Parts: sequence; C-alpha cells; structure tokens
Amino acid sequence: MKYYYLLAFPLLAAVLVRSQLQCSTSSDLCSPGISLPTIGGYCTSRFLLCDDGDETTQSTCVNSVCQHTTNLADSPKCYSSCVPECEGKECGEDGCGGFCGKCSDGTGCSNFICVEGVLSGTCESPLNLGNTDEETIIDTETRVTLITTGDTSDALHFHTPSCNTLTASPELIFKFVIPSGKTYGYDFRSTGYDTVLQLMKDGCGSAGTPGQDHEDYIVGCNDDGTPPANLGSKLFGEISQGTYYVMVDGYSTTDVGPFELITTFINGCIPLCDGNFCGDDQCGGSCGDCGEGNVCNVDHRCYPENCEPQCTDRECGEDGCGGYCGTCDDGLFCLGESILTDEDDEELPTSACTSFQVCDHMNPTCDGCEESQVCGTDCQCYDSPNALPDLVVVEEGMLNEMYLHDVDFPESSCSLIEGCVAEPGLRRLLRFTSTVLNQGHVDLSFPEPKSRPDLFEYGQCHQHYHFKQFAAYNLYEQGGKTLVMNGSKKAYCMEDTARHHDGMSIGCDKVYDCGFQGIQRGWVDSYGWSLDCSWLDITELPPGEYVLEIEANPGRVFPELSYDNNKAMVRVTLPDVSEVVSVPRKLETSAFSEFVVPVNEGSSAAPTTHAFGWSILALVFGYYYLFDHYN
Repeated sequence: MKYYYLLAFPLLAAVLVRSQLQCSTSSDLCSPGISLPTIGGYCTSRFLLCDDGDETTQSTCVNSVCQHTTNLADSPKCYSSCVPECEGKECGEDGCGGFCGKCSDGTGCSNFICVEGVLSGTCESPLNLGNTDEETIIDTETRVTLITTGDTSDALHFHTPSCNTLTASPELIFKFVIPSGKTYGYDFRSTGYDTVLQLMKDGCGSAGTPGQDHEDYIVGCNDDGTPPANLGSKLFGEISQGTYYVMVDGYSTTDVGPFELITTFINGCIPLCDGNFCGDDQCGGSCGDCGEGNVCNVDHRCYPENCEPQCTDRECGEDGCGGYCGTCDDGLFCLGESILTDEDDEELPTSACTSFQVCDHMNPTCDGCEESQVCGTDCQCYDSPNALPDLVVVEEGMLNEMYLHDVDFPESSCSLIEGCVAEPGLRRLLRFTSTVLNQGHVDLSFPEPKSRPDLFEYGQCHQHYHFKQFAAYNLYEQGGKTLVMNGSKKAYCMEDTARHHDGMSIGCDKVYDCGFQGIQRGWVDSYGWSLDCSWLDITELPPGEYVLEIEANPGRVFPELSYDNNKAMVRVTLPDVSEVVSVPRKLETSAFSEFVVPVNEGSSAAPTTHAFGWSILALVFGYYYLFDHYN
C-alpha cells in the first residue's frame, strides 16, 4: 500500500485550490457578518457585511441589504473631485453632475429658481404634437405621420416616467386629441439621446388627477425599443377618443439634448414594426424608408443595393449584408461579432474565433494563488473581501412596478427572436421592474464588451451589447416552493442608473453605461418593466396567487461577497381577465416573508459539498499512506 500516497497529493492539491466565496450558510448575513475561505480552505476572520468604514454615514443592515445615510446635516452624500457651484442657486445642476436642490411638487427649476409649472412643455402648458401653433387633432381616414422636434437641454424636471422612476432628467410634454368615434393604431419613436417615452390619456405627469390611480391614465412607457434602437424609444398599440400627452424624457439625469419624435397614426389598424426597420407594417404601409441606393432585406434591415459580403479578415460574425462570414465551433467565441465600426475608427473591424479560459463557476479552481488569498468564482485569485462587489435585488421595485399587459408580437419581433415569448401573436405578459444594487466594497466592472464574447453578446435588434446571464426570473406557486415557470437567464445592459447609498466612498457621477458596462459601489442598475424581456410570458397560466423570484448573477459568473442575498421574492395576484389588456394594468403585490430556497433539477448545490467530498477522499488516502508508512 506504500504507493497510495501518490494518489493523495493531487487530491490534496485539489482541496487547496477549490473554494467557494462563502463560509456562512445563514439566510441573514447582517450579524455577526460573513467570512470567506482562503485557498487553503480555512475561513477568514468574520467581518460586518455593511461596514463601509465611513464615519460620516450611519450604516444599517436589514435582511442582508445594506443602507448608508449621512448622519450629519453637513456630511457629504457622495465623493467627487469636482467642487459644486451652488451659490445663489435654489435648484438646477451644480456643475458636477448633481443638483443644488430640488423643487417641491407643482414647481420646476428655471434659471436655478423654483417656479410654478406654467412654462411651455409642462403638463400645465404642453406643446402641440407636430410643433403646430394650434391644438393637434388627429383626424384621418387612412394614416398620418407627424415629426416633432424639441430640446430638453433647457427644459424642466417636473415628472418621472413610470418605467424609469429613478431618473431626474428634464422632460418635454406634447398634447394631441383623438376625436369622438375615432380609433387609431399608433407607432411612436424618439431618437437623439437615451430617451424615455410615456403616453398618457386624460391625465398627465407622474401622478394622476385627484381620484385617479396610476394605471388609469398611463397608456404606455418605454426606454429602449427597436426600431429606432441605439437607445431610442418606441411605443405602439391602439388608442381611441380622448386627450393624450406624450412625455419625452431621459434615461438618467445626464441624458438631455435635442431629439426627434416621429408619430404615426393609422385608421383601424395597429402597425407591427417591432424589430423591423423597413418592410410591410401590415397596415398597407412601411416600417421605414431605406433611402436611395439601399434595399430592404428579408431580415427587415436596410442594406446597400447589390450588397457584397464584407468578409475580408472576418472569420465569423456579421457580413454587412444581413448574413454571417462564418460561425465558430463549440467552445470558441466570435471576437468581433458586430460589423459596426468604432466612432473614431472607420475601418472594418476584424473577427476571429477565439477561446477563453474555461471556469466552473459553481466549483471554481484557481492556480498560482497564495494560501491567504480567496479563490473567486471566476477562477481568479483575490487578496481580501474588500476586492469584491455584492449584488442584491431591491424588493421595492418588484412591489411597486408589476403589471399585466397583452401585446401582439409579429414574427420579426426582437422579443420572439431572443426567446422572451413562446410564439408570435397576442401574448399575456407579467411585466415587472428589477433593480439590482451593488452594496459591495468595490465597483462591479468588466472589460470592453466586444473584447469578451464569452461574457457579452451583441444584440442586433437593440444594437448594443448585453451581459449574458445577469438575472433569472422564476414564478412559483403561492407557497414559493413549486416552480411554475422558469424565465431562463436574461441578458442585461449593466449600467449606473442612480446612486442609492450616501457616503464619501460613493461616487457622485455616473460611470458605467452600455458601452462600458458595470455598476458602481453604492449605485443601482434598474431594468424597467417596459423593456423587452423584462417579463414572463404567462399566456397559458390560470389566474391565482403566485410568487415571483428575481435572482442576480444566477450562474455566479463573477465573484461576490455573498450569494445568499442575490434573490428577492414577491407575492403577486394574477386576476381573471378575459378582455384584452391593451393598457398595462397594475397588479396587487405583497412581500414574501418566508424565504425558501427551491431545490429543482439542474439547481446548483453549494459548491462546498464538492470540496468536502474531495477532502474526505484526501483524508482516506492520507490515512492509508500513514498506516503503510509507519507499519
């Protein structure tokens, strides 16, 4: 038996490099804190999850969610190297990406002074759709398209769109009227910057008229649609007689500027152009004009006439004509998938099938680490917990923004292509907002998306990169144990939506966007309920009581301080509704207090069980070695 020790060494080595970023198995990580195992398998000293080390803030921890607020009136709320200029300013921008103050309800900021909301472009004094001098009345027997221009640079911030309640961007509001007895299909598109569109009927603003509920006047809201794509917004559907208001807003406070709003009304027909830049809109018209020298391809995109594939130095990815230069074998990824050139580079990008490090995120293996380091789920070594982010799902977004909505999807729809609905046609959706907070010690950041096709994929429909498997949506029976529907793992465009925490360690200004993805420490990324795929297709589900679960980083692709706090569960009531819900209907929700971790086929068990198994085997072989050596 003297050779058994030869088998013991590789097994012991496996134990030394295997590690899960969690020693605690408690469902509440607030007290006394959490600890991480080193490469050697020993737990480090425990530390408080929400200790930000900032004496100017009051830190609290409830259900593993941290909150940091300034505890002194003159304490800084965030860190910035910029010096705000607020002398003599009651409101408005401070020159450092923030504001000198906020105006009360019913007033807005004009020239740094709070004024009553009677200026042009507000709910009290809306502009006319189409930039006309007289009230805009839509009255046509066929179809009509209006082009409206505006600039929010000098506009006021009075109201917040329902599909992005965290923005403080200034907005402009336009009014139009549908006469009695008229019904029109509509298609609205806004471009110019990262816009948000909201359509309202017989009410305006971020709160309805007295006695009205939120869902009684909000017809639709969107902050990312195709077309127009490139962070433009799109609304489509059907409206009948009444007075309407269109709000053009921005995704975040810094999203302002000139814009173009194209509105099309069609008598008796709903244009179906979701995902189509050109071609038949199924109402006797076109989804868009390709312009001289271009033609509409079968994928409803515009390409040059007699387009020749551009595949020189491109082994894979787009060919510029609606096809591909080639595909990569299993295990390889296309580096340079998109044919779009950089803003500062007009040359055609190259592409190649490339391999990347294979990492078992549920049971990571790290090589070349020191014994005191931590092995991350990305198979990289980390010196201390201070080098890790920590994501939690903010429950309030789920509770406050959950809707029932029926949408007619054409076969060309981006949502259908991306697998977010089961089939084309009229589908019933459970729409919701998911907000993810980074409460860790550092930013969550990534390399340029186009350089890591193993982590990101280029969405042709939305024309920007998505992070793979950022969130998972699941629906359970009312007890929260039996899985009813698996929403699969959704792609996100990770970016800073709003600052959530206060403190000197928290940045004041937005850093990450779709081109440079990540979430700052203390900031949230909010994925609005109106976005494509921010839903579950519940067409076949009966009414009743259910539990919705959202999990961030379900595949543990990137390491965090803890994975015990990555889920949030909320109760929701699906009503018995037989008619078509053309206007999103707000649903009844409540907190789900009993947190149960479901065990399903394919579920990832705690990786520590694997390490434990290896440890037992190593001890057994070690025992045989010692027994043989000394006998």
